[in-house]
Amino acid sequence: MALVLGACGSRHPIGGDAGMPSKGDAGIDGAVLDAAIDAATIDATVLDAAAGPITVHLLGRQASGTGPHAGVPVLFYGPDGVLAARTTTDALGIARGNVTEGSSVTIVEQAERQLTTIAGVAPGDELSVGDVGFWDPPLRHTAITLPSGPDAGDRYGISGPCASSGLSASPVTTTLWACAPTSGPILATAFEVSDFGTAQLRGYLFAPQVALEDGGTPTITGTWLPPITFDVDVTGLPLDVHGGTFNTSRFVAGQRLYLSQSGTVAMGNGAFTGQFLQAGGGDGLLTELGLDHVDTSPGRHVILEYRTGMPASLAGDLSNDVISRPLDVQWIEGDLAPGGPTGVTGGSWTMTGAGDYDGIVVQAEVMTPAYDLTQWTVVLPPVAAGTSQFQFPRLPSDLLAVWANQTVAGFTMMTADTAAASYAEFRRDAAPELPWQWIRAPVTPSKVRVGISYGAPSAFAGHGVRGGARAR
Repeated sequence: MALVLGACGSRHPIGGDAGMPSKGDAGIDGAVLDAAIDAATIDATVLDAAAGPITVHLLGRQASGTGPHAGVPVLFYGPDGVLAARTTTDALGIARGNVTEGSSVTIVEQAERQLTTIAGVAPGDELSVGDVGFWDPPLRHTAITLPSGPDAGDRYGISGPCASSGLSASPVTTTLWACAPTSGPILATAFEVSDFGTAQLRGYLFAPQVALEDGGTPTITGTWLPPITFDVDVTGLPLDVHGGTFNTSRFVAGQRLYLSQSGTVAMGNGAFTGQFLQAGGGDGLLTELGLDHVDTSPGRHVILEYRTGMPASLAGDLSNDVISRPLDVQWIEGDLAPGGPTGVTGGSWTMTGAGDYDGIVVQAEVMTPAYDLTQWTVVLPPVAAGTSQFQFPRLPSDLLAVWANQTVAGFTMMTADTAAASYAEFRRDAAPELPWQWIRAPVTPSKVRVGISYGAPSAFAGHGVRGGARAR
């Protein structure tokens, strides 16, 4: 793995090798010299044959409102971490190059303040980077009429793929972001709202296909179903975990419905317990268990788990799903170039187990004095148990200003077990900026887990506080 220290590739010694005879060597006849040159030529041909084409598709960024465009630098590094070639994207946001297996690719979106590195690539890879299309305007709105709820005075909410609303009477005005389909699944919820503003779920109604046109007035019919009681009873958590939260989201055909239901779990002796009311419908449920460790605030360790159907509990021993405390994940700062500006140069973490997951995603954030954030996302292959360390690629001198001399704002490490059959499949469809995009349908395994931890820099330690969890 090119970016992990101690796992560098090697170059074949062609030309200038100490073991290669030279014309000035005594006792070397022409036949021997010709044979040596022929061997070197054959080796060079083999190495050239090992290189192959790779394609990068830059999708753009929703935060900046930019789509695919030309002129974005794309850097190709060899397995030894040395810059081998560079190019820029064309008008369609596409860049092409040649790599050998184990190389890495870095995309530097300067205007968007976003860098992405994908390690362990190989010839034939088609890589996609970016997230444009999720939240970019224009916004649309539709008013959805619902049947009367279980109780008089209920207030209603709507959620769907890239669609959500507040609580109101029927019809419910629903905001549709640009990524919302023109027709798609809708989950309606009915809440009893108290005089103090607290809301309790009374029922839900799921419609698999609803017209979602701008200015439309669709109607959903059917019978409200009672909420599902969901129990949390997990053990095997680190003893330094002193509290946490629990959230759920429904999924349909790999699309997240923008309804988040949350609560606080009770903590005791490495165990969490709690009971919540949940809405059903759709294909599966994403649960998010947040763990707060002692002395790492605001660091947090999060275990995301996706299961198909409508599970009614999260139970069992999770000791194998926790790979590190937030403090075990740290960034490294140093010179970005010899004698040059400084910045974040890499990171490290300690895994208590080898883990059953498809890949690692690390995100580092730095901040200017004007509070402008720049993020560098790195996609890495799985590693063995123990302490691992990686380095960001060395940027060319004309690109150093993108990352240099800025304050560290955060450092995140994520691992994910997905439906991907290999790291090759994972890196080609990682969508690293949106971890839950790893959760797609159809889901082959019964569980898909993503481990995330996050936190703020330590003002005293001089290194980051963010950790990870593993998937099973």
